[in-house]
Amino acid sequence: MALIKYEFSIANDFPNGKVATDALEKEIFESQITVSLDHIDTVGDTCDIWFKNELTPAEETYLADVVAAHQGEPLESYDQVEVVNKVALLATNLHDKVEVHESSRPANTTTYFTGAGDDITNLSDVGNGTRFMLKHRIGEDFSQFIYLDFNIVENELWIHEGYIIWNNAMFDAVSFEVVPIITTVTSGINTNYNIYNNYLIVPANGDGVIDITSDITDVRGGLVYMPLTEKGERLGPAFWDATWNKIDKKYENITPAPNGDGEYNMFVSEVVFSRFVNKIPLLGNGFQKMQTADADQIGTGMRLKAWMQTYEPDHDWEMACLLTLYRNRTA
Repeated sequence: MALIKYEFSIANDFPNGKVATDALEKEIFESQITVSLDHIDTVGDTCDIWFKNELTPAEETYLADVVAAHQGEPLESYDQVEVVNKVALLATNLHDKVEVHESSRPANTTTYFTGAGDDITNLSDVGNGTRFMLKHRIGEDFSQFIYLDFNIVENELWIHEGYIIWNNAMFDAVSFEVVPIITTVTSGINTNYNIYNNYLIVPANGDGVIDITSDITDVRGGLVYMPLTEKGERLGPAFWDATWNKIDKKYENITPAPNGDGEYNMFVSEVVFSRFVNKIPLLGNGFQKMQTADADQIGTGMRLKAWMQTYEPDHDWEMACLLTLYRNRTA
């Protein structure tokens, strides 16, 4: 299909009587126009904007609005040599060598290797909780699991990598998940809480059918913080807001966010937020590094769940894991 041209007067249609084609292209790309832009020409007083297909009447209006708002200032550019020199200056060591290394560690955190969770009865504790070990003995359940809890509300936590060691496995398997702390409830009449799809507590306007029995002001009561993605978007809708009181060590101002634009959720059943390791088969004695260049934030109210699955014939075996985390405090 032939290109379609839309012609404008630089003096009459553009507010400052000038056009910066790089900036105008960016403004068109960011507008509500869906037809692909091909190129822009300027000759004398004429600015021709070429599209790959004809615009709809609405898109012609959007284009006119873009032109009417265009200031004619070019996009900011950088001198590549200047940028490289600045990077070299900031990354140069005492021997005038540039040091660069890959790191997924968020700012203001420290790398932390651990084989245990935290003692969540002491919010300042780091590392004195459940040890990351599982043992199966003949006659026990073929499926066993442990939870690892961390004090996150005042000590941010990101999970990076894991290392598994095992002994006497016979094609047994291990899985590693992130799940929520559960909020306990009871039946109610005309309350401010409902259950969605048998797992999520959502706000009700005085017509709810459940009451919460957990102390949700307590960090272990069931409020689960939903972290932000790298793009600053919430990791799914969140239906509650709350503020943490660092003095009283309690949540307060717990309020509904019925549009899902809050920061916290509450769950009545265990759902899997993410599964980092899924049924990895293990044989004999061994060691495996679960390597990645990424890091994922674990929100307050989330816990790590490790599964071991034994397969017949029944036999004794065991496994342990070391985690690489990023934390504000490591002690």
